[in-house]
Amino acid sequence: MIQRKPVPGGRPLNVDQKQALDKVMGETRTSPDSKPPPYEFEKVESIQEGQIIDEFDQQLEALHLDSEPDPSEAPPGASHESVEQATASSKNPSKVKAALGTAYNQAVHFAGGLVSHPFEATKHYSVLRHSIGLVYYRGPTTSVAITVFSDQPLPPDRKLWLQKRGFSGKTGLAVGKLGTRSAWIDVTPTISATPDALPKADERAWQRDINKFRKKAKDVKQIRNHRPYETNVVRIPHVAADGYFRIVLCEGRKVLCPSPVFRYASTSTDPGMLRGASLRSLPLELGIKIGAMVANNAANAAAAGAVQPVTTAVQNAVQPYQYGGLTQMAATSVYDSSGAPQKIEEVNEVYEQRRELSHQQAIVDADARASLIGSDDGPEHPFPIRLTGKVIPGTGRSRSEFGMPTANISDVAEDTILRLSGVYVAWAMVSPPKKLKEHSPSNGLYDVWHPAIVTAAPLRKTHTSVVEKKSISAYLINDFDNTTFFDSKVHLMVMGFMHPVLPSSTEEQALQIAQDVAIAQASLERPAWQAETLLFRIETESSSRSFTERVADVREAGQKQVDKVPVHWLGVRTDSMGLKDQLIGNGGICVRR
Repeated sequence: MIQRKPVPGGRPLNVDQKQALDKVMGETRTSPDSKPPPYEFEKVESIQEGQIIDEFDQQLEALHLDSEPDPSEAPPGASHESVEQATASSKNPSKVKAALGTAYNQAVHFAGGLVSHPFEATKHYSVLRHSIGLVYYRGPTTSVAITVFSDQPLPPDRKLWLQKRGFSGKTGLAVGKLGTRSAWIDVTPTISATPDALPKADERAWQRDINKFRKKAKDVKQIRNHRPYETNVVRIPHVAADGYFRIVLCEGRKVLCPSPVFRYASTSTDPGMLRGASLRSLPLELGIKIGAMVANNAANAAAAGAVQPVTTAVQNAVQPYQYGGLTQMAATSVYDSSGAPQKIEEVNEVYEQRRELSHQQAIVDADARASLIGSDDGPEHPFPIRLTGKVIPGTGRSRSEFGMPTANISDVAEDTILRLSGVYVAWAMVSPPKKLKEHSPSNGLYDVWHPAIVTAAPLRKTHTSVVEKKSISAYLINDFDNTTFFDSKVHLMVMGFMHPVLPSSTEEQALQIAQDVAIAQASLERPAWQAETLLFRIETESSSRSFTERVADVREAGQKQVDKVPVHWLGVRTDSMGLKDQLIGNGGICVRR
């Protein structure tokens, strides 16, 4: 019989204990309501932990039904000469992409055969990993592709969790010690797609993997009846730090099956992080270091293009006022005693608060539907949100189905698009294109604020990316006799959130649009919600800003220029990309088979 409490210095498992353990291993466990599902081994608290680790490792190894390639068969790593060549080429911006690709491919070679368990299987479920064992950080689009097999339909409430590997290799994953439980992240895909909506090359490769698995499964009794039910392209969020991970399939709070382990790496932190590494995968870290070296050099060179003009201007401005060493030492002492460091700290605090607020989603309680938006005192934070874009041709669907001509807007800042999701009440001003400015008719359309409804919704038929792409469209409530204003610039002042985008029939949508128009007109008619009133208030507040706030403005403007450099394509993490990542949500694609 299995003891209920661990006994220090206990003896190795006997036959009865092993049989009992096997029985426990074949069942699914339940976790506490307030916590993510633990790994299924975690509920076995009847045997001493030090004794069950090896047994669990043996059970986990038994799930690897595909043979690993011999380490000697793995492609060799990059030589010292190739590293020097890649590093040198990173100094030339035109060769950065090629150099990084070389380093990346060499690092991938290290992954072959080192983190290469193709699939994991339990009694009723199997998880096949299509992606390679080394996953480099690529910003919000970082993803891992898996296919779930089963001998029965998948539970409707199934979820996918990302679980980090602990310091002790498989033990950290299995037993959940060393803080691994707190590292569970819900990565269940939110975008449904059909196979024909996927990139053809990806779908062909995944079908080859699936056919190979099914061919192998015919000879294994445990999985011969497993068939593919869904392929998931799981987005790996920014918050997941570098290390070893796996994706765990769960039914509610019950664990069903884990995926094979993969190495998640960026070039921003110490690439030699061995947390969760096994002796067999240690050579993989060398390949990651190669990619980190080249990517960091290339990222520094790319960022220098954005920073250098500012640095040069500052240096030229202060050069005439610089003194010798002794004078500088005296000036430093005066600076320290002047309270300037405290001022700088205040600037940093204001900047950080403003930066976080600028990356918050502009939505409210989706159930809060009312006849008026907001209070009579005017829009509340984070509104108003101002944005500018250019009108481009659309499908014409809104005009033909609802009699509501809608302006599709492009060239909107990415940060703003991420913040918006749903239907909003807004003011819109149209500026004519340059070629029409001199001859634009004075029909009250151009350069006047008009009440509008703005929609931020996913693009139709674009479910091939792990990050759902959104479009911004504006409906000007005033009637302009079917006037189109393609290529015109549109200035939008988003005043408040109305409701999320509602999937419904054409008739229901027409009724919803009529209600939205009535609510928008009633909301914007109030004095504190007038566009001119709000602009005057913003201008007044801006002129009365403190010195600290103005310095924070300068820093924020400079940071936006630096953030335009896409260093995440080089595997480099930044705080700004982390804030953007929070706005994206789970993302990911689920394809039913």
